[in-house]
Amino acid sequence: MTHIEKLLDKYSSPYVQGEKRSRDYEQMIRQERQLKKRKQIAKYLKYQSRYLIINDSDLEQVNYLIETFNKEFNNLYNGVGEETIILAFIFFVLQDNGVRLNLEDYHICTDYNLNDKNYGLIVTRMLHYFMKQKPLTPVETTSYDHEILYENHGRI
Repeated sequence: MTHIEKLLDKYSSPYVQGEKRSRDYEQMIRQERQLKKRKQIAKYLKYQSRYLIINDSDLEQVNYLIETFNKEFNNLYNGVGEETIILAFIFFVLQDNGVRLNLEDYHICTDYNLNDKNYGLIVTRMLHYFMKQKPLTPVETTSYDHEILYENHGRI
């Protein structure tokens, strides 16, 4: 390895020894730490809820939601803690997989202040976020006469 290659390797990293860490690097470290903490909370809630049957695939889906909302986690609902939002993710994944659940039947929901109002608000904001990322657009088709739809304000 030549001297130039050593220097390139040394200065290609985001953190250089002896220098103060940049704000971007500190923020990246903080987000990684929060992500690990939130995933641990999800595992803890999985084992704390005795009567909820949460598979590993369900936990992977919850971890995906945690990774997706890691930066905007508090934007989902500021009035509750992280545990409540992660618990709402768990219930959303279980209901998405076809399990019928009533939040009032589970003691863990009362422990973490997850009621129907909080759950509905978190899920609505989560779905709103996904719709912003990929808006719903009509599939192009030739079976409709678009001029008639335009004149009738979308009615056939």
